[in-house]
Amino acid sequence: MAPTADVTIDVSFHGVTDKSTGEVFDAVYHYAATPGQGGDLQYGANQDYYPGPGPTGTAKETLSLHSRWQESGTGRTDIQVSGGDLATSLGTQTASECWDASFASVYKMVSYDATQDWGTEASCSFPTAAYITLAP
Repeated sequence: MAPTADVTIDVSFHGVTDKSTGEVFDAVYHYAATPGQGGDLQYGANQDYYPGPGPTGTAKETLSLHSRWQESGTGRTDIQVSGGDLATSLGTQTASECWDASFASVYKMVSYDATQDWGTEASCSFPTAAYITLAP
């Protein structure tokens, strides 16, 4: 492969076992990078991220992580967790963070805890959140 070639990796994981909980789940992974332009990483999984109360507290939520970056190093990551136990308790939860060319955070927003928010979204090289298009 030439050092100037685009790189793309797509992987589907089925029946992955979480070593700490023993839970079995599915996930998808996509990576693409273009020399001189930047890249894109997407990850999605159906897993019990939010253990809710009672016997139905083991429902699986859907996690999506989408990270994009420019060749300069600036970038943004957007995370969304929905469904499962969150559907009946907290609803969809999101978080976003952007960084500059020195990889210093310039913006952070978390829907579940506004005390962690800082910066302005206008300072992001990607001005709006974008959640993944992959489905585990």
